Amino acid sequence: MRTLAVSGVFTVQHPAVSAADEPVYMLTPLSHLLVGSSNLVPIMSMLLHPTIVTPFLGIGKWFQNKLPPDLYCIFKQTHGESLWELASHDTAFDALINDGLVSDSNFIMDIAIKEHGEVFQGLSSLVDVGGGLSVAAQAISKAFLEVKCSVLDLGHIVAKAPSGTLVEYIAGDMFVTRVMYGHSGLR
Repeated sequence: MRTLAVSGVFTVQHPAVSAADEPVYMLTPLSHLLVGSSNLVPIMSMLLHPTIVTPFLGIGKWFQNKLPPDLYCIFKQTHGESLWELASHDTAFDALINDGLVSDSNFIMDIAIKEHGEVFQGLSSLVDVGGGLSVAAQAISKAFLEVKCSVLDLGHIVAKAPSGTLVEYIAGDMFVTRVMYGHSGLR
């Protein structure tokens, strides 16, 4: 809690009654993002998870070594596979990543549509590449019914995509799948 108070996530009040009394931690504008129904706890849990943090503990060594191209990714160097490869076979880690990205997208899209929704006006279609469970595409499709939204993501992500939305889901790898819009639609 002291670290979070020093970094501005919480404030701390020390009771004036006696030095033995425990300090009282209070919310700041930043910590208000961690409470309520639209909180950012899932993205913070993801970002602070040991699997995500551990690679950065060796960043000094990583910068000093000449690495083969397949280890340019510090996550892959540490864990032997990319974040997405790990998520594809580790159900708990996959859920952590998905929950974190959903909470982040909910927060960002709410602001983007309210504050800058004009950027979506006039569009007829939109492809969210690597869109995950499609929170962004869903928000856009609800706010702008004239925009046909599609999400391209890995098969194991698309398999978990929600049904009953206005969003079309396409399984593929953005590094190898070629998506084109033409007169005949999505190919």
